[in-house]
Amino acid sequence: MNKIQDIKNLFIESWINSVQLIKKLPLLLIVPMVHFLAYYILLYVVSFINLGIFTSLLQGLVFAVILSSYFYVLYQAIYYKRFKYEYLYSGIKVFLLKSWIFVLIVNLAFYVLMLLGIDVLLGKYIFILPFIIAILFNPMPEIIYISDYDERDMFFYNFNFIKRNYLQWYSINAVFLLGLAALLFTAGLIPYISNVLILIYVAFVMIFRGQLFKKLHKSNYRKRVFNHFN
Repeated sequence: MNKIQDIKNLFIESWINSVQLIKKLPLLLIVPMVHFLAYYILLYVVSFINLGIFTSLLQGLVFAVILSSYFYVLYQAIYYKRFKYEYLYSGIKVFLLKSWIFVLIVNLAFYVLMLLGIDVLLGKYIFILPFIIAILFNPMPEIIYISDYDERDMFFYNFNFIKRNYLQWYSINAVFLLGLAALLFTAGLIPYISNVLILIYVAFVMIFRGQLFKKLHKSNYRKRVFNHFN
């Protein structure tokens, strides 16, 4: 089995598992809308309070709270195939520390790159910077809620995971990135409907990513080749 066949197998297996999970728990496609609304309501409250230099830190904490809640929903769904409304608030503290450290590190990475003059180097192409950060830390959401690495080791595993699975992970995710680009293109034509479709699409992609990461996290290329021929 070559790597192209491996990618195909991973895609098919992750797709089937994702569809089956959504059939059992269709509310998983709606949950991100709740988190999206909660995030912007909390963000408005924080901006209204206006804590000066602490505002950005509090905004990061709010984002981490939303991430922790959503990650807990995904964790329960992917591992135990269950969903309860209480997960929306009971999951706030489960992955909060990991999520907040992740948010802080990403913001710090932006800050360091700016200090190194990346804005001058990129010039009018500065919009590329978020894509660079997104590529470097792409598996982090799944590492936070699927892997058993704590906040001290999760960043080291992030780059180790990419080193071992960059072809499978990025090639498959690129397919969904193209789909998202197509939806964003239509957003100007049917704005309100497109926004809902984008959130549903992202919800499916996150479920798919979880299934794919779980498969890659628990195996390696040699093991998958062995299983394929046995």
